[in-house]
Amino acid sequence: LLKAPDKNHYTLSALIDYHLLNQEAEKAMEYVDAGIKKYPFLPGFYLNKAELLIKQAKADAAIPLIKKAEALNLDYNNLNRAKFFELKGLVFSLKNKPKEATK
Repeated sequence: LLKAPDKNHYTLSALIDYHLLNQEAEKAMEYVDAGIKKYPFLPGFYLNKAELLIKQAKADAAIPLIKKAEALNLDYNNLNRAKFFELKGLVFSLKNKPKEATK
């Protein structure tokens, strides 16, 4: 996968998962950024980046990414929709505003 000259979104997602499993968040973020650049219409990469930022205690930076993912229409992928609600709840919980997560 690393040597593939043209990485499709499946390859990028696999590389992100691989680096996260190996606790290489910086390398995973590189592939997330590549995914956003190459596939700006796929919400999964925005959700991946938001999750990485939340884990780095940068919840404020994650909010625009979560909103962007929502704007890209999450209706066609249940995994993305579930991740969206998970991250939205996490952000508002970290900001001590859990009731806002349901809006």
